[in-house]
Amino acid sequence: MIEAVLAPFVEIVGAIATAIFESCIWVLIGSIRPWRYVFSSSYRAQVQEQMRGRSSIRRSVNLFGGTVVLLGSVLIVSLLVWQLVPPPEPTFRENALEQIRKIIEAG
Repeated sequence: MIEAVLAPFVEIVGAIATAIFESCIWVLIGSIRPWRYVFSSSYRAQVQEQMRGRSSIRRSVNLFGGTVVLLGSVLIVSLLVWQLVPPPEPTFRENALEQIRKIIEAG
């Protein structure tokens, strides 16, 4: 009975997780060109040459899209690092302060 109730829920969660993962992969793949633009002066010159003569609206949309994808890739990588890297061990000072706080609260 429990399996019958949980099976659709598991399928829905699996589909959502897959969609989120796929979206993150597409953002990271899409951010390759903007990152290349940021770090490569020769690629930057090539893109600027291609954009010469294009309308200002198209250049603005290109800049806005690249900025959104760059920020999205930074956010995705930051969240992955935040989730995967364990928090540091408390220092001696932090342990001492925690013990003092417990003594004050108990007293």
